[in-house]
Amino acid sequence: MKTPFVPVLFVLLSVALSGRAADLGQLQTSFMARYDEANATRDQQLKNLEGSYVGALERHLDKIKAGGDLEKVVPVRDEIEAVKTGAEPLPELSANVDREFKSMRGKYVGARDTVRETHARTLVSLSDKMTAALESEEKELTRAGKIDDALAAKRMRETLSKDVGIASARELLGKARAPLALDEPKEWQLLIEQRMKVEEKGMHEVGSLSDVAKEGRGFWNRLLTGGDEQDADEVLVTPSPAKVSFSPKLPATEIRGKVSLAFPNARATVRITAGGKTVFEEELGGRNREARIAVEFEATREIEIEAEQVGAGAAWVYWTAFESR
Repeated sequence: MKTPFVPVLFVLLSVALSGRAADLGQLQTSFMARYDEANATRDQQLKNLEGSYVGALERHLDKIKAGGDLEKVVPVRDEIEAVKTGAEPLPELSANVDREFKSMRGKYVGARDTVRETHARTLVSLSDKMTAALESEEKELTRAGKIDDALAAKRMRETLSKDVGIASARELLGKARAPLALDEPKEWQLLIEQRMKVEEKGMHEVGSLSDVAKEGRGFWNRLLTGGDEQDADEVLVTPSPAKVSFSPKLPATEIRGKVSLAFPNARATVRITAGGKTVFEEELGGRNREARIAVEFEATREIEIEAEQVGAGAAWVYWTAFESR
């Protein structure tokens, strides 16, 4: 998304400087040159980033088309079209998109936001320096009795303060510094890929389904690898009793996913806390072997899940496509 520099500003500055102090003209020329340079750098960086992302998406699309899974193909195709046309915001990713695509999207959005924030910081810095220089010129010209020139400097400063491009840059930086105040939808992030700490565990290790399966033998290995191998990386296994805490990169206000029991005769109580408050709790067992999760809460970076065994029998709990945003 480009940040335009309002054409009226150029006109007003030029008119203000006609026959005025040479120092003001030099300030204007220097400011405009650096402003244009910042915009050109930002535009080229975004163009290169978009080209790389589209190329990676197209290669990924060729790979997943071979599998014949339409549900995975369509989101990638739509993403390519959205990036090429400059659509904002990008399409929201559904829960069933593949892990590689989610990772690609996350890296792209992170790199894109970094470019935009760097550009915004440059514009704000230029604006602040220009404003300070104009204030100084205004005072010096007033002391020298050059009232018309001082008024020209004042008009330039006031016009600069109303520029839409600079205001947009300040707004973007304000949001970047205060993520809790963001109103725009954030990307869903797999919690298993966030900072994770096992607070409590029993005899067996806590980890992704694919990692746990590698350590299995015989029956256990067949049971744990019964699903799709790619999806296995997205499944967190918590053999009860277990307690795991997560620290997402950005404060989250929502969690979604599925929690289920690995064994038919097991029973377990599963619980989710966010910011120290319980936001989900349910006992699984019998006919109720799984539950869908879709909860909202106050923004926090402290998320914790628990699995407590109820009665006898091994209670291995699967947290599938467990995501926050």
